[in-house]
Amino acid sequence: MLFLAACDSQSPATPTAFIPGPVATLPPVKVTASPTVPPPPTPVSVPHGGLLTVRLSSDLANFNPLVNFSSTGAAWVNRLLFSGLTRLDASGMAQPDLAQSWQVSPDGLQLTFKLRTGVTWHDGQVFSSDDVAFTYNAWSKLPSTTHLQADLTEAGATFSAPDPLTVLVKLQKPFAPLLADLSAPIVPAHLLKDVSLDQLAAAPFSFAPVGTGPFKWGQHDPGKNIVLDANPKYYSGPPYLDRVAFLITASDKVAADALLDGALLAGQVGYSQYTDLQAGRAVSNTLTFGDYPEDSYYFLAFDLRSGTLFNDYRLRRAFAFALDRTKIVSQATGGAGLPVWSTALPTTWAYEPNTPRYTQDQPQVRQLLADAGWKDTAPDGTVEHDGHPFAVNLYVRADDPERLAAAQLIAKQEAAVGISVTVVPADYQSSLLARIDPRRNPPFSFDVMLMGWSDLSYDYDPYRLLASTLQPTTSAPGLPNYVGYNNPNFDNQGLAARATYDYPTRKQQDAGLQLTLAEELPYYPLWSPRFFVVGSSRIAVSDGTRPTWASANWLWNVDKWYLTK
Repeated sequence: MLFLAACDSQSPATPTAFIPGPVATLPPVKVTASPTVPPPPTPVSVPHGGLLTVRLSSDLANFNPLVNFSSTGAAWVNRLLFSGLTRLDASGMAQPDLAQSWQVSPDGLQLTFKLRTGVTWHDGQVFSSDDVAFTYNAWSKLPSTTHLQADLTEAGATFSAPDPLTVLVKLQKPFAPLLADLSAPIVPAHLLKDVSLDQLAAAPFSFAPVGTGPFKWGQHDPGKNIVLDANPKYYSGPPYLDRVAFLITASDKVAADALLDGALLAGQVGYSQYTDLQAGRAVSNTLTFGDYPEDSYYFLAFDLRSGTLFNDYRLRRAFAFALDRTKIVSQATGGAGLPVWSTALPTTWAYEPNTPRYTQDQPQVRQLLADAGWKDTAPDGTVEHDGHPFAVNLYVRADDPERLAAAQLIAKQEAAVGISVTVVPADYQSSLLARIDPRRNPPFSFDVMLMGWSDLSYDYDPYRLLASTLQPTTSAPGLPNYVGYNNPNFDNQGLAARATYDYPTRKQQDAGLQLTLAEELPYYPLWSPRFFVVGSSRIAVSDGTRPTWASANWLWNVDKWYLTK
C-alpha cells in the first residue's frame, strides 16, 4: 500500500492521443493523412472495415508489458496485441479471455482457470498454461509499480500449470479484485523465459512484441505512428478491421482538426477542443462523443481521531451540507471536472447511483450544529461551543490552481453558515506529508485537507484505503488511512466484498460500502478529472451498437469494430 499513500500528485494533464505524419512538420490547423501510415491491405476472405486511426499523445519507447504496462498509451496498444486470462468490459467487469471459464474453491483461496483450445501466438507457437504461469510469476518478482503487482503480493498469489490447458492460482487470503488484475497481458514464455529480469527492457521482444491478441505487430515509425495488423488466427475470429494505426501528436488542436477532416477516427482531446467539436456537431453530424473519469478523485479528508473537532460525525455532515459541490467543481475546474458523489467511479460496474448525496442545505447545517451544541452567540457570524469558535484550517497544495480555487470557494460557502475556514496553501512534500506523518510531534496535525488519490484501480476496493488496520504507525508511516477511520462494520463489509467472486453479490456488498462511507464521511468526495473521447460516426460494432466512449476501457471490443462508408 505504500505506493498508494504517495498518490496525491497534481492533477495529471488530460491525456491526449495521436496523429499522422512528422509532428514537427504538421501545419498548425490542417492535418493531412500521413504517408508514413501504409494503406490497408487488400481484403482476403475476412470481413473488414479498413484502417482505424487512433490518437496517442506521446510515443512508446518499449512494447513489453512487463516493462511498460501502466501508461494510457501502453494500455491501449497492449489491449490490441495481447490477451489476459480475463478482459475487462466497458464497465470494468472481468469477462473470459484466454480463460474460457474459472472455478473458485469454497474458501476463496484457489482459482482454477480452464484455457481456450487452439490459441496460438502471433509467431505460430502454441499458447499454453506455461505462458500464464511464467508471466504472472515474473510480475511477482519485478519491483512493484502497478496495482497488479501490489495485489499479487497482498493476496500471496502463486501460479502453476498442472496441464497445458489449466492454470491453478493459490492465494493466502480470498481476493476477488484479482479477477480484474488477471486481465493484464500474458507474454510468451518461449521468447522471454531465458531473459533475465534486468534485461527485459532491452530484449528484442520489447521492440517487436508477439502476443495472442486480435492485432499483431506491424511497424513503428518513431514519433509518427504505431501500426498493428489484424490477426487472422485470433481465437474469436479475425477482426473486422484490417489495421489499427496509433498516430502520434502532443497537440490537442492538431488532433481535433484531424478528427474533423477524417484523418483521425478516434482519440482523446482536451476539454476546450471537445466542447468546440460538440458545438459544431449539428453541422457535420460526423462525430460522436463521450467522457469518463480518470481513476482518481479529489476529496476533503477529515481528521477523525478522538478529541478532534471532526470526530463528531454531525460536524462532518454539517460541513458537507454547507457546500454546493457542483458549483465548486464547475468554477474551480472550468467545467472540466466531474463532480463525484461516491468513492466508486460512476462509469464502473460497482457504482451505486442511489448513494445518498450531500447537497447544499443551510437549514440542515444549522440543525446539525445546534444538535452538537454549536450556536452563534457572538456577533461575529461564527458559531461557538463553550466559547470556542468553529474555526478550522483547510490545507491544500500550493502548486495546484484548481485545488486552491476549490478551497477558496469552500471557505466562502462555509462562512455563510458560521463555520470559519482558513485556507492554508502548503508544499506537498515538506508540509502536507508532515501533517499526516505519525512520527512527527505532534502527529496528524490537521483539521481538514483537500487531498487526492490517483492511479486507483477501476475495480472498486475502498478497503485498501480505509481499513482500520491501515492507519499509519511509526513503523509503517506510509499506510493510506491517515484520516484515522476506524469502523469495524466497514472492515467486515470490505473483507466480505474482497472474498466474493460473484459480481452480482459483490455489487450489492459494494453498494453497502458506498452507503457506509456516505453516512460516516471520512472523505467528502469532490471531483474526478475527466478524459474526453471523440470518435467518427463511421465506427460501428458488429452487434449493431456503437463504441462506448464514456469508459476508460473504450477500446475493449475493438476486434468487433468496423467502418461504414
